Amino acid sequence: MKVNVNEMTLEEKFSQMLDVCPPIERLKIPTYNWWNEALHGIARNGRATVFPQAIGLGATFDEDLVERVATAISDEARAKYNEAIKSFNNVLITNPDVYQVFFNLGNIYYEQKNFDLAIENFQKASAINTNDFEIFNNMGNSYLKKRRFYKSIREL
Repeated sequence: MKVNVNEMTLEEKFSQMLDVCPPIERLKIPTYNWWNEALHGIARNGRATVFPQAIGLGATFDEDLVERVATAISDEARAKYNEAIKSFNNVLITNPDVYQVFFNLGNIYYEQKNFDLAIENFQKASAINTNDFEIFNNMGNSYLKKRRFYKSIREL
């Protein structure tokens, strides 16, 4: 999407400077939450390394440093995913009928592009809760990513 900032009113420009930005319907700009960019670390998710803001890193003109920082951030993000998977599996040991856990695991595996495990967990969630449309929607999208179109249509 390409939007010319000059087309925005002053109020619209200010509205886009928040962490949760409202939509601008007339310009077809959707709602957006900026807290997922990890520009200087994995913020708001427990303990993690916090690096200087992107402008500070850029001011170093040190491409190797920027790459090392980005690598450290991505390593910590992967560790957070693995920690979440372990936590969800621990819940399932004592409460195997919590569909939300299977649903969350399905979403994690989907984001990791492990569509087989995503589907497996969405199937378990749907067996426990047959009324949650989002489970079936995400399972259908997982089948779609695997190019299993018939299964995708059936789940969607």
